[in-house]
Amino acid sequence: DWVESTFSPFEPLRGGGSGLDVARLVRRLQHTGDPRRAERVARLAAATQAQHNALLGWLAVDRGDEVKAKRLFRKAIKEDESLPAARIGLAITGEAERIHGPSAREATLGQASDLARNFAWTELSALDDALAEWPPGSLAFLDANRLRVEWRIDSSDPKHGHEALGLIDALLSRRQAPYDHLLRVHAAVLAGRLRHAWASVYALESLPGPAAATYARAAREHLIQARQPKDRRGSDVPHRLDDDPSRE
Repeated sequence: DWVESTFSPFEPLRGGGSGLDVARLVRRLQHTGDPRRAERVARLAAATQAQHNALLGWLAVDRGDEVKAKRLFRKAIKEDESLPAARIGLAITGEAERIHGPSAREATLGQASDLARNFAWTELSALDDALAEWPPGSLAFLDANRLRVEWRIDSSDPKHGHEALGLIDALLSRRQAPYDHLLRVHAAVLAGRLRHAWASVYALESLPGPAAATYARAAREHLIQARQPKDRRGSDVPHRLDDDPSRE
């Protein structure tokens, strides 16, 4: 549109910048509701085609399109196997075996992501300290934190529910993702904090898009199910929707 065509030539982030983590910036723009600028910065600030592909891969991750993300990360790593944004992207999308000489953090993130895909929550819990090494502001902080939440809400320990609430609130302070609100409902129920659970239900119902509506229904059903005997329930970890844009 005219806004894009008028202001794009004056993008201050054109060409990146010394010490600028473009991948983190692009994700942040996406999370704060500025996807068009995120795409523009990905195009203008990338120093190489490999970096551009990796940046587009992260946009695909945050839009729930993991198939596209994997394809872009594969292209990026083929062109530059040392590119951190591509290596970390492969780790969280279940393709850590494509990383040449992964660091300890990359290997752990890849292993944890695979365990979560297989609902191996006990094994995932053993990696919690390593996942906690991804600090706020790092590229994989949101993803590592989410993994730390997921194994906790599968437990039957209210203490883990309280811990999960703190972790998930750190995610929601950065982006209002429907899936994260659903996780918060599960964490709050486990912790016995039903007001917190209902607050996230109402937040889900106020968010746009069909995925938010789907998660809102699932959240309400979980609150009802929580009143039933434990042996009548399934796993407390909500299933993610495949290739679902709800994680924007």
